[in-house]
Amino acid sequence: MNDLFSTAYDEPTSRRLKWLAPLLLLLVTAVIYLPGTSFLPLLDRDEPRFSQATVEMMERGEWFIPYFNDDYRFDKPVFIYWLMRGGYTLAGKNEFGARLPSVAAVFCCALAIWAMGTRMFSPACGLLAGLAWLTSLQVFIHGRIAVADMVMVLFVILAHLSLWELLLSGRRYQPWNRFFWLLWLSLGLGFLTKGPIGVLVPLLSLVGFRVMLWRQPLNWAPLQWPSGIVLSLLIIGAWGIPALVNTGGAFWQVGIGTHVVDRGVEAFNGRIPIPGYYFLTALFSLFPWIVFGWRAYRNGCSPFDADTAFLFSWLLNPYLIFLFYKTQLPHYVMPGFGAFFLLLFRHGFLP
Repeated sequence: MNDLFSTAYDEPTSRRLKWLAPLLLLLVTAVIYLPGTSFLPLLDRDEPRFSQATVEMMERGEWFIPYFNDDYRFDKPVFIYWLMRGGYTLAGKNEFGARLPSVAAVFCCALAIWAMGTRMFSPACGLLAGLAWLTSLQVFIHGRIAVADMVMVLFVILAHLSLWELLLSGRRYQPWNRFFWLLWLSLGLGFLTKGPIGVLVPLLSLVGFRVMLWRQPLNWAPLQWPSGIVLSLLIIGAWGIPALVNTGGAFWQVGIGTHVVDRGVEAFNGRIPIPGYYFLTALFSLFPWIVFGWRAYRNGCSPFDADTAFLFSWLLNPYLIFLFYKTQLPHYVMPGFGAFFLLLFRHGFLP
C-alpha cells in the first residue's frame, strides 16, 4: 500500500488506484454515514420541516411549490424536495428516505474531489483529499441530515472541477464537451437547490482567481458564456417561472428578500454576530484536519502556480462572501472545504 501514497506511479499502480479509490470512498461513506440514519429521529428545526414539506408536496401531487402545514414554504428552492421525494420513493417515508440525498451527495462530493485532485496533482492527492473530506466533522454532520446544504455543495464542487478543466487543464478545447455541460448544469441546479449561493461561489472564485491571484491571460472561449448562461437560465426558469406565477411573485419576495437579503443585513433569530466567526469555527468544522492547515498554506505557496491560485480563490471566497453577512452559521462556508483538502494533500501524504 505504500506506493499508493507516493506522488510517482507506474502504470499498474495507476490502474489499481483508478478502481480502488472509488470503492474505498464508497466503503468509508457506508461505514461512517449509514449507521443511525434510519432510526435516529429527525433533529433540530430544519430536518422535520424539509421532511414534512416533501410529504405535503407528494400528498398534493405538487411539483413546483413546497408547502409546510398547508402554507407556502419559501425557505429553499425546489430541487432538494425533488431529491427527498426520490428518497421516499426508494426507501419509504422514513428518516433514511429523507436523509438519502445528503448521504448520496456526500459520497459524490468525495468522488468529485478525488477526480479533481487526481487530474490536478496526483492519484494520492485525489484519494487522500476525498478521504479527508469524508472524515471532517462539519461534513460528517451535514452528510447525515435531511437539509439542502450537501447537495448544493456537490454542485459547487462540480462547477469548480469544470472551470478548472475548461480553463486551466491545458487539454485541447472542444466545444460542447462534457465539462461545458457539467459547469452550466451545476450552476443551474445549484441555484435550484439553495438559491444564489450555488452560483455566486463558483463565479466569484473565478473572479478572485483572475483579478487578484493570477493576473495572466486566459482563454475564455471554452466557457461558451452565451450558450452556458442560456442553459442555466432555462434550468432555473423551468421551475422559477411557474413558482413565481403560482405564488403571485411571493417566492421571489420572500425566498430571496427575506431568506437571503434580510438574513444578510440582520441576524436571524436574534443571533449576535461574532468577529472572526468563520475562522474560529474552522477549528471545529475542519477537525481533525485543521491541525495540518499550516501545511496547506506552506505547500500552497511554494510554488504558487495557476492551479494553487485557483484553489486558494475557491477556499477563501465563501469566507469573504459571508464575512459581513449578519446571520452566521458554521456550515455557510462549507462550499470552500473541497479546496482546503486539495491544498492539504497537494504533495501527497502528510509527513
